[in-house]
Amino acid sequence: MRSLAFNREAQRRLLIALRDLPAAKRVCAGVGIGGGWAEASLFVIGPDTASLDTVARNFEQNAYVHGCGGGIARLRRL
Repeated sequence: MRSLAFNREAQRRLLIALRDLPAAKRVCAGVGIGGGWAEASLFVIGPDTASLDTVARNFEQNAYVHGCGGGIARLRRL
């Protein structure tokens, strides 16, 4: 388990990496619904999956949620 300070810094670096993607039109805090477990998240509009896959791998993510327009969001495993 990593410290809160480590996780906050990683989240800050992830935010910068997503904002730096040329196709990123909007990057903001993710908002979850429901009760129970919660984790900081980010919501990004614009980049394709290849770009998002690269960022996710650079941040050692195993998966992320991805969707297109009004379609159903799905878990994208790396």
